[in-house]
Amino acid sequence: MNERDEGVIAVLAAIFVLFAAILSPMTSVALSVIFLLTLGLYRLVNLKKRRKSAGRRAGHIS
Repeated sequence: MNERDEGVIAVLAAIFVLFAAILSPMTSVALSVIFLLTLGLYRLVNLKKRRKSAGRRAGHIS
């Protein structure tokens, strides 16, 4: 998934949270926390994978 896709997902999540706020403010808060934690965890795992693969590539070059 590239940065554009991540941005689209973040915008869709924000819109969903805004519509949920109409129904229940507490639901909106819970959803926003869940979405932010999920996105943060995804980015953390993705960053670790990138670093790992970059380390492997650097080892093969020399």
